[in-house]
Amino acid sequence: MIEMGELGMNLITSFRERLNSRVPGEDGGMEQDFIVRVCMHHAEDEQLSAYVVQCADALIEHHACTPANAKALFFALERTGDNRYETAIRAVLEELNAKAVSKDAPLSALAEELPFRMAYEMKLNRMEGVGRTAAAYRQAHLQTWDEKKQLHRMGKGFSLREEAAFLLALTDGIAACSEQLYEHWRALVDLYRVCLSGVLRHLNAQTLLTSNLKASDTPDLAGTAIVLYALLSGVQLGLIDPERYLPLAQKCLAALRQQGQAPAVTLIELVFGVKA
Repeated sequence: MIEMGELGMNLITSFRERLNSRVPGEDGGMEQDFIVRVCMHHAEDEQLSAYVVQCADALIEHHACTPANAKALFFALERTGDNRYETAIRAVLEELNAKAVSKDAPLSALAEELPFRMAYEMKLNRMEGVGRTAAAYRQAHLQTWDEKKQLHRMGKGFSLREEAAFLLALTDGIAACSEQLYEHWRALVDLYRVCLSGVLRHLNAQTLLTSNLKASDTPDLAGTAIVLYALLSGVQLGLIDPERYLPLAQKCLAALRQQGQAPAVTLIELVFGVKA
């Protein structure tokens, strides 16, 4: 990875300016999630750190806390020690436990729940349920895994967005889980490597992925960007070989930029310090 030099500082400056036009906690879907991720990655920057805390406050105020956005609550709790955030996290858990998850739930639904549970177990529950959470990841994987295709079968076909969501959930879960709990940590790492390898087999000649993972179809640029984020997370966490995967990531970044995805590329550059 490259050092955060002048390019990186310029990107952070422009990112701060971009935040000035956003309302903390607004429902921006995946874009908002990635903006929060960038801010958390640069938590030493007071403005970016404050933005995440403001997002957590807005989520509580508007009763909008969910497993998907609870990362802001965990961050705010660690940053401030304010019990309001822990109360909100426990409320999310209670609501989650009250709902029966369908056996046919898509991976994307589980991808919101499982990283939240791992963070909760590690930070607020003395790691008591880490094994259960790691087992839930494996169960979610096995119930739809197609060994021949090396992908998760969604109905009659395959879905890039579902694969991307699960890969992101795996990296978030691995990042939350302590490597000292080696058995559970390693089980998640092995899952991540298998799933990532399966998806990357379907890159097309442009180094992009399609919505149904058939290389001949139109690329799904947002889905490709999420897989790229999960890949670079794996490099950053030391899960995969950077000499093998960084050149691939740089080609993918260049392809996304050529396809008009400069904002997404900039967010990824801000987190990982890589460029095409």
